[in-house]
Amino acid sequence: MSKKILVYEISDTRFEALKKTLRPLGVSVYKVAKSQYGDPIGELALGKAGQKAVGTVQSHTNIPGAAPIPAVGMPCIGEMLIFSGISGREMDAVLAALRQADLVVPLKATVTMYNYSWNGYAIYQELSKEHRKFTK
Repeated sequence: MSKKILVYEISDTRFEALKKTLRPLGVSVYKVAKSQYGDPIGELALGKAGQKAVGTVQSHTNIPGAAPIPAVGMPCIGEMLIFSGISGREMDAVLAALRQADLVVPLKATVTMYNYSWNGYAIYQELSKEHRKFTK
């Protein structure tokens, strides 16, 4: 599995800096187009065949207490990173490199079998809710 980060709502300057910072670590960085915000994060990160790699997928709409998915076309409000194929030690190195380059993005998630089918809007809502809870 390749090491990949999906990037939502980031300026071109910060995106280029992310790519430059993470290239030495073997991490590919992809800017998600607004037209793809409604697409499942797992499919964007792993492709449709990736579903087998992460196991049984639970639909976002079947998760009790999960935020509703906004209508397609509603833009994300801020920056967000979605990690795929990055192990624990690699994640530590990636996060350290981002901090050192002053490229901190508060909202981050990793593609899992539980959120594979969530779209950018849904995961942004969940991350925002958690971030507010932990920064009060």
